[in-house]
Formats: sequence, C-alpha cells, structure tokens
Amino acid sequence: MKHLLLTLTLLIFVNCATQITTEPSFISNNYKYTISSREDPFLASDLDIKSKFKYAFIYNSSVDPLIDPLLEKQVLFIVHTSLSKLGWTMVDDLSNAEYVIQATFNIEEVTRTGSKQIKTGKTVDTKWWDGTAKTDYDGNVKYKDTYDTKYYDYNAYLRNFNIRFFDSNAAVVWSTDITSEGSGSDILKVAKGVLPSAMAKFPSIVSGEFRAGVYKGCMEINANNYCNYCDLPDSSKCTYGE
Repeated sequence: MKHLLLTLTLLIFVNCATQITTEPSFISNNYKYTISSREDPFLASDLDIKSKFKYAFIYNSSVDPLIDPLLEKQVLFIVHTSLSKLGWTMVDDLSNAEYVIQATFNIEEVTRTGSKQIKTGKTVDTKWWDGTAKTDYDGNVKYKDTYDTKYYDYNAYLRNFNIRFFDSNAAVVWSTDITSEGSGSDILKVAKGVLPSAMAKFPSIVSGEFRAGVYKGCMEINANNYCNYCDLPDSSKCTYGE
C-alpha cells in the first residue's frame, strides 16, 4: 500500500511539474548616468511631444573620416527609436525637416582613487576603566578585528554623448549632455543602455544623476525569452550589475 501511495505521489508531482510554465529569464545591465539638458531662453520653442514633427539627422561621419559611420548610425538609431514612439517622422531631406538632429559622442579614460579595508589583526573588544580586558562568563577575553584603509588607483571610462535639436533656422533649440562612468569601453553598449532612458525625458529640462536598466534576453526573435533591449514591467526578475 505504501509503495502504491508513493508511486501515485510521484506521478502527481511529475504531471504538475510538466505543466509549470517558467517566466522568461533576463540578464540586466544597470547604468548610472548624469544628464544636463537645456533650451534657448531667447527662443519661443514649439517643441511638444504631442506634436508630430518631421526630423532629419546630420551625419558628422560624412565630413569627419575619424568618426565610424556605422557607430554614428547606431547611436542615431536609438534617438530615432525614441522619437518614433512619440509619433515623429524621419525624413531624408534636411530641407523637408522641421527639426534637424545632431549627435556627438566620445570616450575618455580617467584615473580614479578607490579604497578598501584591510584586516590588520585583533585587539581586545572591551576593557575596564583601569585598562584590563573584560571577559565573558567563562573567563575568555573578547577580541575584535582591526582594519586599516588601503588606497589604490584604477582606470575608468567616461562615455559622453551630446544631442542637439536645430530648428528650420539652424538655431539650437534643445540640447543635452549625457555622461556615464564605468569600467567598460564599449560605447555602443552603453549608448543602448543610457540613451533610451535619457531620451524618455525629452524635451524636459533635466539635470541630475539617474539610473537606466537594460534587460537583455535571447536575441532570436522566435525565442520564448526574446527581448531586444526592452524594459520589463517587473524589474525583480532581473539581476543588476555592470
């Protein structure tokens, strides 16, 4: 009888397990970035996310051979994706655009100083007024670890972006500076993580430090956990870390 109950229990468990559907698994990169945006106080800008403007891009790589044209297009495509969500339309002819957009970017290596606590030994945890060590009920002296601070230098990267909006008169009506500091030198990877979050604030005048998450799943479009740099409603399903 016991063997029969055990067999039935295992069958029920296996049957239930086969019916469980797991949530798609995602890995997240989490970036801190600072942003500073501004507008021309002397111009009455009509920038309004509710309006459906036409825009075009300026390609700096067409006049500067040191700029990778594919990298520039990747950065501009992120801006394009953000504006498309607002209903804006991209045109190829600058003369037909109500706004012209330019994006510049660079990366620079900097030296930072960090610190960490190094264990140096032990010392008596508590003492009496006369300097003698206190003991527990068993007569044992209590000790605590002692530490010293060690300073060290390390290299980091500043991933800088600047985006400008020009009106039909070639006047800058809105611009923003975005900087993200970290250990990675892949500026495109950082752009994909930072720019969507920064452009979500357009055309507000924003200044401060923010955090942007990029949740990456399988890049195969037919996969059950496909995620093309999308934002998940429940970030608890993601693991943060750069």
